[in-house]
Amino acid sequence: MLTSEQAESLKLGILLTDGNLLKVESAFEWISDNTTLEIDITDIDALEALPASVRLFIVRFVEIMSMGAGVQSESAEGLSQSFSSTDKGTLIWQYAEELLGKWLKSSVRFVTAEKRW
Repeated sequence: MLTSEQAESLKLGILLTDGNLLKVESAFEWISDNTTLEIDITDIDALEALPASVRLFIVRFVEIMSMGAGVQSESAEGLSQSFSSTDKGTLIWQYAEELLGKWLKSSVRFVTAEKRW
């Protein structure tokens, strides 16, 4: 479990409410499952030494997980709404490819075809 002190050592620049702490911890679980990075969240020195791209991914992960489902923008006076069709998983993978690319585990494997259809 991630403590407030551990999360503060990351210097993420986000409000560390209970909900956001849970999202930061979830980001570390995502990183553990999908990258070759091995991060000990109990070691504050290791957290402080994380590359900026990893910390930025965590911030983006929290932002994505905080988004409302489907609503991208609203206007009160004009009574209009814009909806996004991009799901949260796709956005997370886009940021992961941009920020964690060299550490991502390969989830796609290409195989040479032996014969045509």
